[in-house]
Amino acid sequence: MTDKLLFRSCPGLRRAVSILTFALLLSSGCASNGTERPASAGMGEIDRFAESFSDDRSEYVFRILLGELAGRRGMADVAFEQYLVLSQALDDPLVSERAVRIGLFTRRYRDLLPAAERWVELDPENVGAQRALALVLVELRETSRAAELFAGWLGDAPDDPDRFSAVTGVLQRAEDNAVVLAVLGQLAERYVDSALVQHAYALSALRSGDTATSMKAVDRALALREDWPEAWLLKSQILMDQGRTDEASRLLQQVSEQRPDDVRLGLAYVRLLLEQARLEEARVELRQVVERIPDDSDLLYSAGLLAAQADDMVEAEAYLTRALEGKRRLDAYFELGRIAEQGEQYGKAMERYSQVTEGERVMDARVRTGHVMVLMGRYESARAHFIALRRDNPGTAVSLYLAESESLREADQVQRSYDILDAALEAHPGNHDLLYARALMAERLGRLTVLERDLSAILETDPDNAHALNALGYTLADQTERYDEALKFIQRAHELMPEDAAILDSMGWILYRLRRYDEALTYLQRAYDANPDEEIAAHLGEVLWVSGNRQRAMDVWNSELERVGQAPNVLRAMQRFGI
Repeated sequence: MTDKLLFRSCPGLRRAVSILTFALLLSSGCASNGTERPASAGMGEIDRFAESFSDDRSEYVFRILLGELAGRRGMADVAFEQYLVLSQALDDPLVSERAVRIGLFTRRYRDLLPAAERWVELDPENVGAQRALALVLVELRETSRAAELFAGWLGDAPDDPDRFSAVTGVLQRAEDNAVVLAVLGQLAERYVDSALVQHAYALSALRSGDTATSMKAVDRALALREDWPEAWLLKSQILMDQGRTDEASRLLQQVSEQRPDDVRLGLAYVRLLLEQARLEEARVELRQVVERIPDDSDLLYSAGLLAAQADDMVEAEAYLTRALEGKRRLDAYFELGRIAEQGEQYGKAMERYSQVTEGERVMDARVRTGHVMVLMGRYESARAHFIALRRDNPGTAVSLYLAESESLREADQVQRSYDILDAALEAHPGNHDLLYARALMAERLGRLTVLERDLSAILETDPDNAHALNALGYTLADQTERYDEALKFIQRAHELMPEDAAILDSMGWILYRLRRYDEALTYLQRAYDANPDEEIAAHLGEVLWVSGNRQRAMDVWNSELERVGQAPNVLRAMQRFGI
């Protein structure tokens, strides 16, 4: 290719072919004796080649040679500098194109501009040349020139999809969205009646955080194309970014009802309802979407998950069973296993988990199978199952030990859970996750010496482990009278994770133990607001009760009992006060 473009511009250079070919042969690491040459270029070789030229074109051959050799050895800047000179000296668009291609790689946009302009000058109809110049102008932040060039592309048809995609294709490669916004702003002023331009400007403004400009532009786009779903979706996103979630919800509801066949609008409305925790409304809307596209596996799977989240297992199973016919088959089998497990249909659950034979959820299905064995009381079978899993997956052995232990804990097999962690620590001594888990099991068994030893071992090597600090501090506060030690541990945990609900609860509890009730209530209320957990509710109610606010304490406890039904921590707190 190089010799051809040279001959076109410089007929007197034909005799350079043999020299150039020999140079390229050397650059690929070959020599006449078949031995391998060093990877680095010998500049002396290039000098010797240059000395063999005597005509007035020898400089060009030398620069081509130097540029090619430099490029082959990864010296892009050297190659670019040679071709940059050549692009100005020779009337060959291929030379300019070569300069531009190398220059784009070096990202030296200011130096590259003359070569890009030269390429367009020599080959003005070349689309690649036009796009390269546009990209260089954008990267140089010469927004007015870039906008003028794009306007030339759009002409009097800015809403032509092909023309406009050429513009967006360049802008999408730009690194600075502020420059993109400036260019599109100039185009938006020029093409006030172009829906595509206005929409693109609105999208860029939203990405820059300018929601006011974005709203104005998208409204203009919708005035031009009222039936454009993408613009309605963009407007709803702008409203959400402005904190006007209710307006966004009403908008999507309205446009989705007006355009019932547009699934995108319906799904966007479903997502917004879910973000607002309006679960039942989301289910109703998703049902309607599924009715329009009854065989879409993704939609059926999503509808099944929503129904399961709402505890409607009949509907969940129906949707997920239909999803078995599509690409979400394995995911659907897994969720159907979970439903069967929750319904204590353990044989059915294991059968469904066994259908998950590949993909990302295989290990989850195998772990759930072991968990079901534990729930069935088949402890030895579960043990053998987890041993086989660890043997076949040694890289995840620790997480599998933890999963087995947790399954046993959930089945109230605390001693078995503890024993599994003992065995795990023999195989993986000092592992922090295993030490932490065993400490929690030791607490359940009343083995506070083991708990303190394991948590202290973690803190010896990781003194800023907030969870270990909190667990040790809370246990000392709850089950001993070593309150000063407990306070220090919990205070340090709080410094590390000031918004963690569990740590806030621990702070409240140790302050309660120290009879600092007002301070305790502040922390416990923050913890309960962040996570209305039944243990936190029990603590908050207890402190309210001893502080004299008994009606408020009863409200907290009763609310928690209504929410979760069985709340053993709350019931124990109430029993302590004779309730």
